[in-house]
Amino acid sequence: MNNEEMTESLLDTICYVIDILPARVQEFTKYSEIEEYYLEEQELKRFAEKIANIIVKMQCYHDFEVYCEKWYRKVPAMKLANMVKETIQSKNSFLNLLGREENMLITVSGQTLYMSIYNPTLGAIANLSMLANAEGLFMRRAEN
Repeated sequence: MNNEEMTESLLDTICYVIDILPARVQEFTKYSEIEEYYLEEQELKRFAEKIANIIVKMQCYHDFEVYCEKWYRKVPAMKLANMVKETIQSKNSFLNLLGREENMLITVSGQTLYMSIYNPTLGAIANLSMLANAEGLFMRRAEN
């Protein structure tokens, strides 16, 4: 299976998110005001730094192939951090990290305040949860 096919199949698996909030907000109006605040340039930059820190640290435990306009193998930490930050701070871009060995996918999209993790192993869940908490973020299972 090539990277695109594997990515597509993983999008239909169990998903976790790393988010600015510990639980989904039921009332959209309340969330939209908070979202507007965190999408402001300085706050979004801080969020992008946090997500970049988590992803760079995850490279210690997993080998990822990275998609950001094209596929990359073995992306150096500094370059990967910059790719993540640029993606989050942009309007319409995305970045995928494919862990072929673990059959796991991490996605980051521009102008969003969460990161998605598809089909994570128990070890990845434990590591990501601790890394998210260290950055002041929260990991939880995504709701449909």
